Amino acid sequence: MKKLDKKKKSILILSTCLVLLFTPKIKANEEQISYYEEYTIEGIIPYATIGGSNIYIGNEKFIDSIRNDDTEDIYVVDGRDNKNPNMRICNSYEIRSINRMNKILEILLNYEREYPTDWDRTKDAMLREWITHNVLYDFSFQTNRTKEVDLDNNDEKVYSR
Repeated sequence: MKKLDKKKKSILILSTCLVLLFTPKIKANEEQISYYEEYTIEGIIPYATIGGSNIYIGNEKFIDSIRNDDTEDIYVVDGRDNKNPNMRICNSYEIRSINRMNKILEILLNYEREYPTDWDRTKDAMLREWITHNVLYDFSFQTNRTKEVDLDNNDEKVYSR
């Protein structure tokens, strides 16, 4: 059984590497980003909107209190005050467009500029990590972990080139 698990993991890792290697770099220009000037960290107003989806960013308790998976809204748990600073995109496996991923990552980087912390990630590395999570999710590999991408500082080294 262990040998089979190692073989599956090797295939998954190889598949992920191939996807990342052959994924073209696409500029995300189609969907427009709008930021809400009224946004406050403790408030219920979304931070931004993209293509009709509101982007909510907040701590776990806040996101849990407003999260509705029946909408097109995007929920991001802000764990940048953790020992290993982190931004977690809920149900990220549902987002397949590279353009949309890029725009969401741009929003997160803008959020970090507005509300600076020790969270330190690059857009390219975050995109690679997100794509990897989606591919692993598609292979039903640890779906409880791969359905949501967690963009923590420690993973920057893993996904940067």
